[in-house]
Amino acid sequence: MNNLLALRKKHNKKAIDLAKAMGISRNHYYELERGSRRLNADHIKSLIQIYNVTADEILGGYPEEDLDLRYVFSSQPEILNILQTHDIELLKYIKNRYNHNSLVKAIVLQFKITEKDAWNIIHSIDKFGDLSIDEQSRVANCIQTAAFIVDASLAKIIKDIPPEKSRDSTGLSFTQYIDQQLNELLHSENPASPYVPINATYIEGFINIPVIGRIPAGSPLIAAEYIEAYEDIPRSWLNGDPENYFILKVEGDSMEGAKIFDGDFALIKKSPTCDNGQICAVGITGETPDLYATLKRVYELDEEYLELVPENSKYPRRKVKRSEVNIFGVLRMVHRKY
Repeated sequence: MNNLLALRKKHNKKAIDLAKAMGISRNHYYELERGSRRLNADHIKSLIQIYNVTADEILGGYPEEDLDLRYVFSSQPEILNILQTHDIELLKYIKNRYNHNSLVKAIVLQFKITEKDAWNIIHSIDKFGDLSIDEQSRVANCIQTAAFIVDASLAKIIKDIPPEKSRDSTGLSFTQYIDQQLNELLHSENPASPYVPINATYIEGFINIPVIGRIPAGSPLIAAEYIEAYEDIPRSWLNGDPENYFILKVEGDSMEGAKIFDGDFALIKKSPTCDNGQICAVGITGETPDLYATLKRVYELDEEYLELVPENSKYPRRKVKRSEVNIFGVLRMVHRKY
């Protein structure tokens, strides 16, 4: 059971005043106090500021499965100031480091919202600057809380992060420093560190990559409206910034000779150029354009022309002017679902 009733009596507070300060109804507050409704990160933020106490003093005898909340707000308000200063930097870091399915599950469980709404929160990181102040606060709160639940040691590392001037001597940015500390902890000889509670687990590095069904051949870039879904793939499949990758869903049999079949998922690294003979996602414009980009081997014929070669004898090779070819990226890997 939490300590809300004891704190209210100790500080001689009225439930109606606490509810107003927390931005909730009086009935909502009483449900929190009785334990019939779970405290979330917003509640704990407010109570820390109202009572000037630690999260431990608020949570009291919470059940073991909720101990992760202690690591979200375990050091009084200074941790909140660190987070607010680095909100967008940290959110992008979390999006790239942690498995999105795990973050969504944590958001759904903690904030009692639908899975669809949780996914919308994850994807809103990319347009964070366009959100209102209230929306930014909500997104940051949800993402950070979910990350702390997925990996409780993250909150401990942020709490203990040295001042910016001290970090300057390392040459590392805020998120680079966090990444270094997490990786050192992950590979330490004593993973059962007091920084990581027994109910915390590390999620092996998975990255959420957009799946593109079709790219109009003449498109100058991969636009958001072409994204059909997102796919979690191992970080080890990537080389460099995850934002430089997308997955193209293969249609047709033109590349069967390269063991690339209809319905496969082709991991593409964005690049406007390629080496001779590489398989690329290409679109043809000009007088006889393709409707959509496809996978083809790309060969240089001379300074003016390229040859696009399928891996199926049913389809012809095509000699095309360089100026009429859009190269969207180079094939890195193909995976298949059964």
